[in-house]
Amino acid sequence: MKLRVTKRGCFGSIDGAVAELPIGHEFEVKDIPPAFVGRVIVIEDIKITPSETLLILKIEDKDVDLSKLTVDGLKEFVEANNLDVTQEKGEVKADFAKRIYNVALAKLGE
Repeated sequence: MKLRVTKRGCFGSIDGAVAELPIGHEFEVKDIPPAFVGRVIVIEDIKITPSETLLILKIEDKDVDLSKLTVDGLKEFVEANNLDVTQEKGEVKADFAKRIYNVALAKLGE
């Protein structure tokens, strides 16, 4: 759901720094944090769902789901399979995994 801060006293992370959220600040959450009850209003009731995209590759008769690996796991996968992919600055894990998947598919198809 999408919330808007209406009263002071809500703390959270903005650009990586923990601070008091300004009145009018909007953000998305799965559930209203107990400390925020009475200090925020619901603007929009939207569903936040994780990506359902499966990024499965068959490597040496094993299925590897890149979407389940950590960023470090993805980097190890890239190194172990000699792929020319590096994580770009600010790139989220899901996008990094998709790029690795596409490069690996192209390499396996050669």
